[in-house]
Amino acid sequence: MTERRTAIWPLVLLWYALFLPEQVAINAADALIYGYRFAIVIGLPFAIQQLARGRRRLWLADTLVPISGLAPVVSITYNHGIELGLIKGLPPAIDLIGAYIIARSSIVTVSDLKRVLTYMAPVFFIAGYFVMVESVSHKFIIKPIFDAYFGARQGGLGTALENYEQRYGLTRGLGPFPHPILAGLCLSLALPLYWGLAKSDNVGTPRLIGLAAGGLAVFSVSSTAFVSLAISCGLLAYDALTRRVAAVRWDVLLTICAALGAAIQFGYNGGLLKFGIRFAVSGGSAWFRYAEWQYGGLSVSQHPIFGIGLDEYSRPEWMITSSIDSEWLLFAVNYGLPCCLSYLILLLSSTFVLARASATGPIKNRIMMRSLAFCIVN
Repeated sequence: MTERRTAIWPLVLLWYALFLPEQVAINAADALIYGYRFAIVIGLPFAIQQLARGRRRLWLADTLVPISGLAPVVSITYNHGIELGLIKGLPPAIDLIGAYIIARSSIVTVSDLKRVLTYMAPVFFIAGYFVMVESVSHKFIIKPIFDAYFGARQGGLGTALENYEQRYGLTRGLGPFPHPILAGLCLSLALPLYWGLAKSDNVGTPRLIGLAAGGLAVFSVSSTAFVSLAISCGLLAYDALTRRVAAVRWDVLLTICAALGAAIQFGYNGGLLKFGIRFAVSGGSAWFRYAEWQYGGLSVSQHPIFGIGLDEYSRPEWMITSSIDSEWLLFAVNYGLPCCLSYLILLLSSTFVLARASATGPIKNRIMMRSLAFCIVN
C-alpha cells in the first residue's frame, strides 16, 4: 500500500503570494488585502479540512500562535476601542494564525518540507535575480511597474534612487520586496533552507538554485543580510564539524556564546546593542536604530502589558519617522511584552523540538531539521 501524500498546494500558493509586491492589494473597509491574504482565504478552508481528517499531536505552538496572533486585536481594542481593534487588529491576526494553520496542515513530515522547497526554488531565485540587477544597474525595475498598474503604497520610500543609500558602489536592490532589509533577510534564509536538501533526495537542481538565491542576498547591501549569511555559514560549518570531530559539540558552542554575550553585555559600555553598532555597514542608520531601542524601550516600560496600539511612541523631534526596524521591539512597543514573550517561547520551543528530533533518524533528515532550526535562529 502506498503512503498518502499530504497536499502542499495551499502552502506553496501562500509562499508564492508572499513574494508578490505590496502594491498587489485592494482596500476594503480601511484594511489592505494583500496578495498573500487572498492566498490565505483560498487555502485556509482546505487546510482546516485536511487537519480535521488527520490525527495530529497537540504542540505548544498550537496554543502560542493564537495567543500571539490575537495580541494586536487585544492591544488596539484596549487603546482605541473595539471598532478599530477589529478593523486594524484582525488582519495581522488572520495573517499569522491562517498562515500557521496552512503550514501545519501541509507539512507533516520532512519529505513534505522538501517538496515545498523544491517548488519554491524558482521564485526565490527570480526575486534574487531582480535584486541583483537593480543593484548593479542602479535602476529599480519591479516597484515602478507595479506602482504604475496598482498604485504606490503610502509611507514607502518611493522609487527615487536618492531615497536609498548606495553602498560599495551598489544600489540597495529591492526586487519585489518593500525594503532592502526585507529583501536581504528573506533571500539570506534560502541559504540554510536549501543547504538542508540532501543530494540523495534527487533535488540537486532546486538545491543549487536555492543556494544561489541565498547568495544574491548580498545585493540588498544590507547589514541584516550580511549578518544573517555570516550566522548561517558559521552554524552550517560548525554542524559539519560536529559530525567529524567528537570534541566539537553544540553544548560547547552554546556555552561559549553565552559567556561572550554576558561579558559584552556587562563589560562593554552600552552592552550588546552598542557593541553591534560598531560592525554595521552604515553607522548613521545603526545609531538611528540604537535610538529606536532607547526611546522604544522607554515606551515599553511605560506601557508594558498592552503597548500603545496604533499611537506613535515618544521620541525627539530629530527622529522624524516613527518606524521601528526590529520586529521584536515593534511588537513590544505596539502590542506589549506578553506578545513578545509568547513569540520568544514559540521560537525557543520550536528550535528545541527541531534540535531534539535531529538527533535521530536518517542523516539527510537531520541536516534538514537543523537547517530549519538555523533559520529560526536568524
